[in-house]
Amino acid sequence: MVWVRAHARQFKVDPQRIALLGESAGGHLVSFAGARAKASTRVAAVVSFYGPHDFAARAEQHGRLAESLKAFLGLAELNDAAQRSMREASPITYVHKDMPPYLLIHGTADSTVPYDQSVRMCDRMKQAGASCEIFAVQGAPHGVGPWEKTPEFQGYKGKMVEWLGQTLGAGQAAAR
Repeated sequence: MVWVRAHARQFKVDPQRIALLGESAGGHLVSFAGARAKASTRVAAVVSFYGPHDFAARAEQHGRLAESLKAFLGLAELNDAAQRSMREASPITYVHKDMPPYLLIHGTADSTVPYDQSVRMCDRMKQAGASCEIFAVQGAPHGVGPWEKTPEFQGYKGKMVEWLGQTLGAGQAAAR
């Protein structure tokens, strides 16, 4: 973000209207970056597609560590040290009032990253006084690949464009 701001004029970027978008692990990363941002790295909006937001809750629900989480965080067993590492790596841990607005897009039939991950994140953000909205893709699994083949899953596209336009002030930019 610091580099983007430093080169904004060169690339004709409005540094006040930057949004981060990511899917799955990328959804985790953009949520984490948005929650942990400082003044120099703050973005105007975050859109996370089916991102994991609370690793500790997922491990607790399953009663074990997922293999992907073991590899990602270098964990071997579910113990106090693993719980601490999972909390430190979870965007939900860093929720605060001054976060950028979030749009969480998630399929309700996602078995890879349960839909509840987005619900928990959004609820925590609202409790903190931050702006968050969930767009539930009813019956959709994990990944937009299958969504593209199913007409009833397509509503997320219009929602995302509309939300970004409102959040980033698209009408204001056109008036400049």
